[in-house]
Amino acid sequence: MAVPSIPRQEPQGLLDEDDRWPLLQRCLTDAALPTDVRAAGAITLLFGPSTERLCHLTPEHLKFGDKHAHLVLGRHPFLLPPRLAELLRRLAEQPQLRPQLSRAHPGPRWLFPGMLPGKPISTHGMTQKLGRHGIPEKAISV
Repeated sequence: MAVPSIPRQEPQGLLDEDDRWPLLQRCLTDAALPTDVRAAGAITLLFGPSTERLCHLTPEHLKFGDKHAHLVLGRHPFLLPPRLAELLRRLAEQPQLRPQLSRAHPGPRWLFPGMLPGKPISTHGMTQKLGRHGIPEKAISV
């Protein structure tokens, strides 16, 4: 009696290079896209963090030097392209919406804040937001 082999599990729906680079270029240069979408899309396309990790980024994950900026994911600092560094600087410096609610719910300051004070955007919310702007979920599944 023959035992059937288990089919190989290949990653499904990942973007190929021909799709990834134009999307990255759009994230870095299209001023019509919201800043948070541009930054989240570029981080995802360049470094491929999980959506959960992306949503939980704070300004403390950014290190700005005289010449270079880095994004620290885990223990590893990643050199940021200048345009992405500028987008992230804008997000880190933008005033908090509803500051009176933020004082009532102290906690980390998120690069991608959610609708609830003191909470980051949800992974579902981030996926939906990027999808509405043409950055498909499969780009996030790297």
